[in-house]
Amino acid sequence: MRKRILVVDDEPSMGHVFRCALREYEVRVENDPKAAIDAAKEFRPDVLLLDLIMPDIPGNVLAQNIMREPQLREVPIIFISAVVHTGEQVEEPVWIGSFPAFGKPFCIHALRRCIARQIGVDSTDCGERMKRRWVDGS
Repeated sequence: MRKRILVVDDEPSMGHVFRCALREYEVRVENDPKAAIDAAKEFRPDVLLLDLIMPDIPGNVLAQNIMREPQLREVPIIFISAVVHTGEQVEEPVWIGSFPAFGKPFCIHALRRCIARQIGVDSTDCGERMKRRWVDGS
C-alpha cells in the first residue's frame, strides 16, 4: 500500500502540482482548512503538507489543532508556503518551530527527501521508483 499525503492548501492549482510531483504517494488535497481535520481523520495520512497562509485558519494554527487530536498527533507536518521563500529553491527545509518548511516554489527533490525522512521511507528507493516510472511509464 502506498503512503498517503494530505495536502491542505487553499489554492486549488497546488493540488494538481502535488498530485503530479508526488505520484509515488497517494495524495489527497483539501482546499478548505476548516475541513482539514475531518479529512485527515477519514484519510489517515502518513504526512501532512500544510500551507501557512490560508483564509479562516492559518497553517500554524491548524497544525496546533491537528496535534490536539489523539489520532493525528503523531502525523508529521511539513509546511509549504511562499512566506518562507528564501529567494531560491533550497535543498534542505527551514524550520518553523519543530516543523520543516519549504517555500513556494520548492525543489521537488528536496521535498521528496524530507517526506521520506518524516515517514521513514528510504528516499533513494523513492527516487529509483520515480526514475523507473518516467522511463517505463508505470
